[in-house]
Amino acid sequence: MMPSNNAYDGLETRKGRIYGRQTEHSIEYLGIQYATANRWQPPMDLASELFSNRSLEATSFGPCCPQRDTGIYIPKQDEQCLYLNIFTPFKISHESLLPVLVWVHGGGLISGCSTQSIPLLYNGTNIIRHSLQQPVIIVTINYRLGIFAEMYLTELIEENFEWPTAGNYNYLDILSALRWINRNIHDYGGDPNNILLFGESSGGRTVVDMGALKGSSNLYHHIISQSGALATSLFYSNMSFALQKSNEIVEQLNCSSHESASFLTCLRNTDINDLLMVYGNRPLKSVIDGYFFSYYPSLAIQCGTYNQNINMIMGANKYEEPYYPIYPDMNSEFAIFIITEVLGRNRAPTVINYFELNNCSSSVNDTNRCCDITRFIINAFISCGFHRVYNNIYLKYDREDHNLFWYNMDCNSGICPKLSKEEGAGLCLHQSCRPVLVPGRHLAGHQAVHQASLKF
Repeated sequence: MMPSNNAYDGLETRKGRIYGRQTEHSIEYLGIQYATANRWQPPMDLASELFSNRSLEATSFGPCCPQRDTGIYIPKQDEQCLYLNIFTPFKISHESLLPVLVWVHGGGLISGCSTQSIPLLYNGTNIIRHSLQQPVIIVTINYRLGIFAEMYLTELIEENFEWPTAGNYNYLDILSALRWINRNIHDYGGDPNNILLFGESSGGRTVVDMGALKGSSNLYHHIISQSGALATSLFYSNMSFALQKSNEIVEQLNCSSHESASFLTCLRNTDINDLLMVYGNRPLKSVIDGYFFSYYPSLAIQCGTYNQNINMIMGANKYEEPYYPIYPDMNSEFAIFIITEVLGRNRAPTVINYFELNNCSSSVNDTNRCCDITRFIINAFISCGFHRVYNNIYLKYDREDHNLFWYNMDCNSGICPKLSKEEGAGLCLHQSCRPVLVPGRHLAGHQAVHQASLKF
């Protein structure tokens, strides 16, 4: 017998009737647009907008946000990409609302999508299938990436008096999605007062960053941050650095000779592929702008501006450093390059000299292998970033209510893929946490090793 809210009858919501896709374990409401977004402008919320014709056929995913090819399957892409997907159990009740888990995908903030890979990597139905004793609702979201999220220009700041900053559009998108969820999730049986953000890698860093953002209070209540590489100079920039890097991008386009208004028009009319090409694959740096993102999380905690009432689980894997299995024969030059990228040009020389990376070896048989030393340094640096946030929260807010937790994950043979030793067999590397939290099909290759904590 079909439940009363099955996909064929549709579900009546305040926005209109929505028709989802029924599976063996869930009903999936796919491709719901939560906001529109003009290029390099804050998103325009659709949380209160009615569905067109008061109904929505939500049986297929919306497009992914534009990105370069990074070797993973990304379906159709479009700049109007701010969509979310809701996965619910068959039976929902408006009297007994369910916890809401909102997934923020990883990908260095330059790649990824809620609907990436075949089979679907972030499949909320798989969590529901493994959560029969404690039913939950899963929401997966898209947000802007790379050059479409990061561009920080004086002209962008000056064009909008109501929003006197630029960049960080990915964070603005996520806040918009949370506003949509807060307003509408009750209709799907979800509890707007029990929302958990969780993410891995750059998604794990993002869910921690959210607590330092203007306008994030009361939109969510818990986070799980997995392998987020917190508080490293690789991922944050000040305004002058952001302005410099954005201007360097502009110089490679054909818009720099235009006047201010036509300059932005020119940039906004530039072909997507041209923008992606000049941006390259460099990691996105979130802008500490003194307005929307005033302090990175550790400092926001110290200053008392971080969300205080958030329950947190954060942690890392035993071997976070991803280059160990990929470049086991790395030489001194490459090791120095990696450490400089991670630690920054000011701090890197001290570490490079202390560990004598100029003299490290690429040979498998030597005791001073470059890849081993690099792995140790990056593990320590990532772990330090996590512990800094964890300790600052505990000390600042005296978290004796046991709502702050830390984990350190090691693998077992059932989680880590059976690769050769040089490929990281049995090592709990970056992304190895994914299959634990997000149950699903076994992943293969390095991606499975780096992401073994999440199991969708």
